[in-house]
Amino acid sequence: MAKTPPKIFKFFLIPPVFVLFLIASGKTNIVIKVAHLQPNNPNIIHEPQVLEMCYNDMRERSILPSEIRLQFYTMESCTRFSGVEHAAYLHYMKNTSIYFGPGCNNGKNFISRERIFMH
Repeated sequence: MAKTPPKIFKFFLIPPVFVLFLIASGKTNIVIKVAHLQPNNPNIIHEPQVLEMCYNDMRERSILPSEIRLQFYTMESCTRFSGVEHAAYLHYMKNTSIYFGPGCNNGKNFISRERIFMH
């Protein structure tokens, strides 16, 4: 009897398969919206620029297909649970599908519990 992969692997396999399907169907200019919840910390103030730099590097090295474009939305987190509010805002109002952050434990715990209701 074959073992089924853990659920975490299923989560990571769906987006690449979906992207390949969109490319194979001839769809061009695919925009993937990325939410970035950043703590209000001056030591990491340049995280949004680093995300853009990594994205541009992946495009230059042809790691990402030319049809795919990433659009980043950065909002603050870790101040009086603002990460929860901003995660919900980015999900429902900006229709983001990939999330980075928040960078603090109180926001991570709550958002990880609420993620099942966001789908």
